[in-house]
Amino acid sequence: MIMNTELLKKKFNKIGADVTFLERSSSVGVSDNSIAVTVDVRSNKKEKEYYEVRYDPSIDFSLSVIDLQPKDRHLLLMLKQANLGEKLKILCGHDERHYFSCGIPENAGVSTVTEAKHALLPPEVIQAHKKKKGKNKDLLKRKNETSVRQGEWLFVGDEGFDPDNPKMIKRDEPLSRGQGSKPHVCEELYSFGGETVYVHPKYAPNGITEGKMSAVRKEMQADGVWKMDFDVRTKDATVYARGYVRHPDHKTIHLPFWHRVYMNTENKSKASKVSVFLD
Repeated sequence: MIMNTELLKKKFNKIGADVTFLERSSSVGVSDNSIAVTVDVRSNKKEKEYYEVRYDPSIDFSLSVIDLQPKDRHLLLMLKQANLGEKLKILCGHDERHYFSCGIPENAGVSTVTEAKHALLPPEVIQAHKKKKGKNKDLLKRKNETSVRQGEWLFVGDEGFDPDNPKMIKRDEPLSRGQGSKPHVCEELYSFGGETVYVHPKYAPNGITEGKMSAVRKEMQADGVWKMDFDVRTKDATVYARGYVRHPDHKTIHLPFWHRVYMNTENKSKASKVSVFLD
Protein backbone atom coordinates (compact mmCIF):
# COMPACT_ATOMS: atom_id res chain seq x y z
CA MET A 1 0.00 0.00 0.00
CA ILE A 2 1.34 3.40 -1.00
CA MET A 3 -0.74 6.33 0.27
CA ASN A 4 0.69 9.53 1.72
CA THR A 5 -2.29 10.57 3.82
CA GLU A 6 -0.74 13.88 4.96
CA LEU A 7 -0.03 14.95 1.39
CA LEU A 8 -3.51 13.88 0.28
CA LYS A 9 -5.05 15.90 3.13
CA LYS A 10 -3.13 19.02 2.05
CA LYS A 11 -4.36 18.64 -1.53
CA PHE A 12 -7.98 18.10 -0.47
CA ASN A 13 -7.65 21.17 1.76
CA LYS A 14 -6.68 23.20 -1.32
CA ILE A 15 -10.13 22.57 -2.82
CA GLY A 16 -11.67 23.57 0.53
CA ALA A 17 -12.39 20.05 1.76
CA ASP A 18 -11.39 17.90 4.71
CA VAL A 19 -10.68 14.19 4.32
CA THR A 20 -10.46 11.21 6.68
CA PHE A 21 -8.93 7.78 6.07
CA LEU A 22 -10.39 4.60 7.52
CA GLU A 23 -9.39 0.97 7.13
CA ARG A 24 -12.03 -1.23 5.57
CA SER A 25 -12.56 -4.79 6.76
CA SER A 26 -11.19 -7.46 4.43
CA SER A 27 -12.73 -10.37 6.35
CA VAL A 28 -14.88 -11.35 3.37
CA GLY A 29 -11.79 -12.05 1.28
CA VAL A 30 -10.34 -10.35 -1.78
CA SER A 31 -11.72 -11.23 -5.20
CA ASP A 32 -9.99 -10.62 -8.52
CA ASN A 33 -12.01 -7.46 -9.10
CA SER A 34 -12.11 -6.00 -5.56
CA ILE A 35 -11.58 -2.24 -5.49
CA ALA A 36 -9.15 -1.33 -2.69
CA VAL A 37 -10.46 2.21 -2.14
CA THR A 38 -13.86 3.88 -1.94
CA VAL A 39 -14.29 7.66 -1.79
CA ASP A 40 -17.52 9.10 -0.40
CA VAL A 41 -18.80 12.44 0.82
CA ARG A 42 -20.08 12.48 4.42
CA SER A 43 -21.46 15.15 6.76
CA ASN A 44 -20.56 15.66 10.42
CA LYS A 45 -22.96 16.63 13.23
CA LYS A 46 -22.67 20.27 12.17
CA GLU A 47 -23.61 19.22 8.61
CA LYS A 48 -20.19 20.17 7.31
CA GLU A 49 -19.20 17.95 4.40
CA TYR A 50 -15.95 16.02 4.24
CA TYR A 51 -14.45 13.20 2.18
CA GLU A 52 -14.14 9.73 3.63
CA VAL A 53 -11.58 7.42 2.03
CA ARG A 54 -11.98 3.77 3.06
CA TYR A 55 -9.27 1.35 2.03
CA ASP A 56 -8.42 -2.33 2.32
CA PRO A 57 -4.80 -2.68 3.54
CA SER A 58 -4.70 -6.31 2.39
CA ILE A 59 -4.77 -5.19 -1.27
CA ASP A 60 -1.66 -3.88 -3.02
CA PHE A 61 -2.50 -0.36 -4.23
CA SER A 62 -1.33 3.23 -4.46
CA LEU A 63 -3.48 6.37 -4.31
CA SER A 64 -2.35 9.82 -5.42
CA VAL A 65 -3.59 13.16 -6.77
CA ILE A 66 -2.53 13.60 -10.41
CA ASP A 67 -4.20 16.97 -11.05
CA LEU A 68 -5.30 19.74 -8.72
CA GLN A 69 -7.35 22.82 -9.65
CA PRO A 70 -7.85 24.92 -6.48
CA LYS A 71 -9.79 27.75 -8.17
CA ASP A 72 -12.20 25.24 -9.71
CA ARG A 73 -12.28 23.29 -6.41
CA HIS A 74 -11.61 19.97 -8.18
CA LEU A 75 -8.91 17.32 -8.06
CA LEU A 76 -8.31 14.03 -9.84
CA LEU A 77 -7.29 10.91 -7.93
CA MET A 78 -5.49 7.95 -9.50
CA LEU A 79 -5.75 4.48 -8.00
CA LYS A 80 -3.18 1.92 -9.12
CA GLN A 81 -4.06 -1.60 -8.08
CA ALA A 82 -2.06 -4.75 -8.78
CA ASN A 83 -5.02 -7.14 -8.97
CA LEU A 84 -6.84 -4.99 -11.55
CA GLY A 85 -4.01 -4.29 -13.96
CA GLU A 86 -5.34 -0.83 -14.84
CA LYS A 87 -5.44 2.66 -13.37
CA LEU A 88 -8.72 3.96 -11.98
CA LYS A 89 -9.48 7.69 -11.88
CA ILE A 90 -11.83 9.43 -9.43
CA LEU A 91 -12.88 13.06 -9.84
CA CYS A 92 -13.55 14.92 -6.59
CA GLY A 93 -14.86 18.46 -6.42
CA HIS A 94 -17.55 20.98 -5.57
CA ASP A 95 -20.65 21.31 -7.75
CA GLU A 96 -23.07 24.15 -6.99
CA ARG A 97 -23.81 23.48 -3.29
CA HIS A 98 -22.05 20.24 -2.42
CA TYR A 99 -18.94 18.12 -2.82
CA PHE A 100 -19.02 14.93 -4.88
CA SER A 101 -16.85 12.01 -5.97
CA CYS A 102 -17.24 10.37 -9.34
CA GLY A 103 -15.52 7.48 -11.11
CA ILE A 104 -14.22 8.13 -14.64
CA PRO A 105 -14.54 5.48 -17.40
CA GLU A 106 -11.24 3.63 -17.72
CA ASN A 107 -11.16 3.79 -21.53
CA ALA A 108 -11.13 7.60 -21.43
CA GLY A 109 -7.42 7.74 -20.55
CA VAL A 110 -7.67 11.03 -18.67
CA SER A 111 -4.90 12.77 -16.72
CA THR A 112 -6.43 16.19 -15.93
CA VAL A 113 -9.57 17.52 -14.27
CA THR A 114 -10.76 19.04 -17.56
CA GLU A 115 -10.28 15.75 -19.42
CA ALA A 116 -12.19 13.94 -16.67
CA LYS A 117 -15.12 16.35 -16.99
CA HIS A 118 -15.21 15.77 -20.76
CA ALA A 119 -15.11 12.00 -20.22
CA LEU A 120 -18.27 12.22 -18.10
CA LEU A 121 -20.25 13.70 -21.00
CA PRO A 122 -22.32 11.11 -22.90
CA PRO A 123 -21.32 10.85 -26.59
CA GLU A 124 -24.86 11.87 -27.60
CA VAL A 125 -24.46 15.18 -25.76
CA ILE A 126 -21.13 15.91 -27.45
CA GLN A 127 -22.54 15.02 -30.89
CA ALA A 128 -25.59 17.24 -30.36
CA HIS A 129 -23.31 20.13 -29.40
CA LYS A 130 -21.20 19.63 -32.53
CA LYS A 131 -24.29 19.31 -34.74
CA LYS A 132 -25.57 22.64 -33.50
CA LYS A 133 -22.09 24.09 -33.98
CA GLY A 134 -21.82 24.99 -30.33
CA LYS A 135 -18.61 26.53 -29.07
CA ASN A 136 -16.16 23.95 -27.73
CA LYS A 137 -15.26 26.18 -24.77
CA ASP A 138 -18.92 26.11 -23.69
CA LEU A 139 -19.28 22.33 -23.66
CA LEU A 140 -18.53 22.00 -19.93
CA LYS A 141 -20.75 24.88 -18.85
CA ARG A 142 -23.78 23.99 -16.77
CA LYS A 143 -25.90 25.62 -19.48
CA ASN A 144 -24.85 26.12 -23.09
CA GLU A 145 -26.32 26.37 -26.59
CA THR A 146 -27.27 22.68 -26.59
CA SER A 147 -27.86 21.35 -23.11
CA VAL A 148 -28.51 22.02 -19.44
CA ARG A 149 -26.90 20.01 -16.64
CA GLN A 150 -28.20 19.32 -13.15
CA GLY A 151 -25.87 17.05 -11.21
CA GLU A 152 -25.34 13.79 -13.09
CA TRP A 153 -28.23 14.47 -15.51
CA LEU A 154 -27.95 16.28 -18.83
CA PHE A 155 -30.89 17.64 -20.79
CA VAL A 156 -30.44 18.17 -24.55
CA GLY A 157 -32.98 20.45 -26.23
CA ASP A 158 -35.17 18.99 -28.98
CA GLU A 159 -37.66 21.64 -30.14
CA GLY A 160 -39.02 19.28 -32.80
CA PHE A 161 -40.03 16.54 -30.38
CA ASP A 162 -43.76 15.91 -29.99
CA PRO A 163 -45.00 13.01 -27.82
CA ASP A 164 -46.97 10.41 -29.73
CA ASN A 165 -49.33 9.92 -26.81
CA PRO A 166 -49.79 13.10 -24.72
CA LYS A 167 -51.90 11.13 -22.22
CA MET A 168 -48.70 9.30 -21.20
CA ILE A 169 -47.00 12.50 -20.02
CA LYS A 170 -46.23 12.09 -16.30
CA ARG A 171 -46.34 14.94 -13.80
CA ASP A 172 -43.80 15.50 -11.00
CA GLU A 173 -41.98 12.33 -11.99
CA PRO A 174 -38.65 11.29 -10.38
CA LEU A 175 -35.43 10.58 -12.24
CA SER A 176 -33.03 8.31 -10.35
CA ARG A 177 -29.74 6.52 -10.97
CA GLY A 178 -30.73 3.84 -8.46
CA GLN A 179 -29.08 2.85 -5.19
CA GLY A 180 -31.41 5.03 -3.16
CA SER A 181 -30.00 8.28 -4.58
CA LYS A 182 -32.06 11.43 -4.16
CA PRO A 183 -34.30 11.71 -7.24
CA HIS A 184 -34.46 14.70 -9.54
CA VAL A 185 -38.16 15.56 -9.95
CA CYS A 186 -39.38 16.64 -13.39
CA GLU A 187 -42.51 18.76 -13.78
CA GLU A 188 -43.31 16.87 -17.00
CA LEU A 189 -41.73 13.64 -18.19
CA TYR A 190 -42.42 11.43 -21.21
CA SER A 191 -40.75 8.06 -21.69
CA PHE A 192 -40.97 5.06 -23.98
CA GLY A 193 -39.16 1.77 -24.43
CA GLY A 194 -36.96 0.39 -21.67
CA GLU A 195 -37.67 -2.44 -19.24
CA THR A 196 -40.19 -2.64 -16.38
CA VAL A 197 -38.46 -3.26 -13.03
CA TYR A 198 -39.48 -3.39 -9.38
CA VAL A 199 -37.57 -1.15 -6.97
CA HIS A 200 -37.05 -1.49 -3.22
CA PRO A 201 -34.74 0.97 -1.38
CA LYS A 202 -32.83 -1.84 0.40
CA TYR A 203 -33.34 -5.12 -1.46
CA ALA A 204 -33.60 -3.89 -5.07
CA PRO A 205 -32.28 -0.28 -5.29
CA ASN A 206 -31.37 -0.66 -8.98
CA GLY A 207 -34.55 -2.50 -9.88
CA ILE A 208 -35.23 -6.19 -10.59
CA THR A 209 -37.32 -7.91 -13.24
CA GLU A 210 -40.42 -10.00 -12.52
CA GLY A 211 -38.36 -13.19 -12.88
CA LYS A 212 -36.15 -12.26 -9.91
CA MET A 213 -38.95 -11.19 -7.57
CA SER A 214 -39.34 -14.64 -6.01
CA ALA A 215 -35.69 -14.83 -4.91
CA VAL A 216 -35.79 -11.30 -3.44
CA ARG A 217 -39.03 -12.05 -1.58
CA LYS A 218 -37.39 -15.11 -0.01
CA GLU A 219 -34.42 -13.00 1.03
CA MET A 220 -36.73 -10.43 2.62
CA GLN A 221 -38.70 -13.11 4.48
CA ALA A 222 -35.47 -14.63 5.78
CA ASP A 223 -34.68 -11.19 7.25
CA GLY A 224 -38.12 -11.03 8.83
CA VAL A 225 -39.47 -8.47 6.35
CA TRP A 226 -43.04 -9.23 5.35
CA LYS A 227 -44.21 -5.84 4.09
CA MET A 228 -42.95 -5.88 0.52
CA ASP A 229 -43.57 -2.44 -0.95
CA PHE A 230 -42.00 -2.26 -4.41
CA ASP A 231 -42.20 0.72 -6.76
CA VAL A 232 -42.81 -0.12 -10.40
CA ARG A 233 -40.32 1.81 -12.54
CA THR A 234 -38.83 1.75 -16.03
CA LYS A 235 -35.12 1.03 -16.54
CA ASP A 236 -33.07 2.55 -19.38
CA ALA A 237 -36.02 4.05 -21.26
CA THR A 238 -35.81 6.89 -23.77
CA VAL A 239 -36.80 9.88 -21.66
CA TYR A 240 -37.80 13.48 -22.37
CA ALA A 241 -38.43 16.21 -19.81
CA ARG A 242 -40.08 19.62 -19.87
CA GLY A 243 -40.76 22.33 -17.31
CA TYR A 244 -39.06 22.64 -13.93
CA VAL A 245 -36.55 20.05 -12.68
CA ARG A 246 -35.95 20.15 -8.92
CA HIS A 247 -33.39 18.58 -6.60
CA PRO A 248 -32.51 19.55 -3.01
CA ASP A 249 -28.76 19.68 -3.77
CA HIS A 250 -29.01 21.72 -6.97
CA LYS A 251 -30.48 24.92 -8.31
CA THR A 252 -33.85 24.36 -9.99
CA ILE A 253 -33.68 24.48 -13.79
CA HIS A 254 -36.44 25.24 -16.29
CA LEU A 255 -36.79 23.51 -19.65
CA PRO A 256 -39.15 25.61 -21.82
CA PHE A 257 -39.58 22.79 -24.38
CA TRP A 258 -38.88 19.04 -24.52
CA HIS A 259 -35.31 17.96 -23.75
CA ARG A 260 -33.86 14.47 -24.17
CA VAL A 261 -32.51 13.17 -20.86
CA TYR A 262 -29.10 11.52 -20.49
CA MET A 263 -27.16 10.30 -17.45
CA ASN A 264 -23.42 10.98 -17.30
CA THR A 265 -20.96 8.16 -17.96
CA GLU A 266 -20.01 7.52 -14.32
CA ASN A 267 -21.78 4.13 -14.43
CA LYS A 268 -19.19 2.92 -16.96
CA SER A 269 -16.37 3.23 -14.42
CA LYS A 270 -15.17 0.40 -12.18
CA ALA A 271 -14.39 3.03 -9.55
CA SER A 272 -18.06 3.95 -9.21
CA LYS A 273 -20.91 2.18 -7.52
CA VAL A 274 -23.16 0.50 -10.06
CA SER A 275 -25.73 2.99 -11.36
CA VAL A 276 -28.74 2.52 -13.58
CA PHE A 277 -31.23 4.87 -15.26
CA LEU A 278 -34.64 4.66 -13.57
CA ASP A 279 -37.73 6.76 -14.16
